[in-house]
Amino acid sequence: MTVSEERQCWLRAELDRLEAEWQACEGNHVMARISAFQNSCHVFIGNHRELKRFLAYKVEPSVAAAMWEVTHRERIDHARWEALRLFHNYVASALSLVA
Repeated sequence: MTVSEERQCWLRAELDRLEAEWQACEGNHVMARISAFQNSCHVFIGNHRELKRFLAYKVEPSVAAAMWEVTHRERIDHARWEALRLFHNYVASALSLVA
């Protein structure tokens, strides 16, 4: 083995050792928890925004009037199911923040 090859082997071993040390350190674990919390917050805020936008749209006078037409009762069912789906996503994301 040449000096260059020995140096490469030593560098690989040193890099592996430093990687293992980083993986085991408390700072790495804290960073992972912060990242998971940030992801949950992003999902929660997005779900909240989507639910608010949907509900605001459904209460607009022209949309609400069309939704409540007797000849199109399926519109009310669709709005109810969509609101329930969005609310479920919102609550699930909120629970992930406290878990």
